[in-house]
Amino acid sequence: VVLPTRWRLGPYYRERPEPPVPLREPAAAIEWLEAELGNLLVVLRYAADHAMKDVAWQLCEAMWGLFLFRKHYDAWLESHRIGVECAHACGDQRAQARMHSQLGSVYRSLRQYEEAIDEFNRALQLERATGHRLGEGSALDQLGVAYLRLGRYDEAIDHFRRSLVIHDEVDEPRGVALMNLNIGNALSDSGRHADAIEYLETAYRQAAAVPEPLHQARAMSLLGRTYIRAGQPGRAGDPLGRALTILEGLDATYDQATVHTYLAELAQRLGDTEKTRDHLERALAIYGELKAPQTSEIKARLDSLTAGSPLPPDERDRPER
Repeated sequence: VVLPTRWRLGPYYRERPEPPVPLREPAAAIEWLEAELGNLLVVLRYAADHAMKDVAWQLCEAMWGLFLFRKHYDAWLESHRIGVECAHACGDQRAQARMHSQLGSVYRSLRQYEEAIDEFNRALQLERATGHRLGEGSALDQLGVAYLRLGRYDEAIDHFRRSLVIHDEVDEPRGVALMNLNIGNALSDSGRHADAIEYLETAYRQAAAVPEPLHQARAMSLLGRTYIRAGQPGRAGDPLGRALTILEGLDATYDQATVHTYLAELAQRLGDTEKTRDHLERALAIYGELKAPQTSEIKARLDSLTAGSPLPPDERDRPER
């Protein structure tokens, strides 16, 4: 329910069961996962310790939506270290690749890029060894995002383009939309704003056709940010507002914080100090609750605003898959 169009490896996804508690909307499903996280971790540990290794790694795959939207870094890291061990114990190379890729994502989210790239490369090797083209495309994507975070834009774009070819080849429209989004993001970060706008608009249309509301929102938020940095702040408010509305409906709090940082940047460009402060405080409240690495940066920006100094540059966070 949280991410209905994301591809899954576990066999339990072949038929969608009727849950004991109706969970029709992503926000309700996220709240259920949030409430049950402690129990899910207990079950996962028990499965790992009692010869149910296949159940353990599949639980990790099932919790992806929660970790994507709400992070829970400690639980994410612990669960996926267990997931990697259990997938290897099962001897299932595709499961191993999936777990290495998802473990790499938490390292990347924590800005431990060397560890992240190592995990993604392991996933890529395993996917290629089994001839799993969709998995290979996903691993290339994850590596591209890591390179993007490091400012290695050409390498990032090369990985995204290679992933785009694979997603198109296997007829995976969600992946095609995501790769266009990521290429647009990389072009924007490298200062090629006109090209970025074209890719982001394409990504939005493709995500809407899937439909994939999370990536619709991310395309809109990055489009708004690109307009700001291209010197067209008057065009940024509408896409940023649309993105925030979608994300609030999904209860995707981490991404909401990201949009608030862009809205703060917009307000700053327009000379509205109070709105700048308001959006930074909203972002800080979310990042602080999630214990995200961005917390200290937002505090520094607020301190600079209070002191009347120029705001320090943001870290230009890029969204997770």
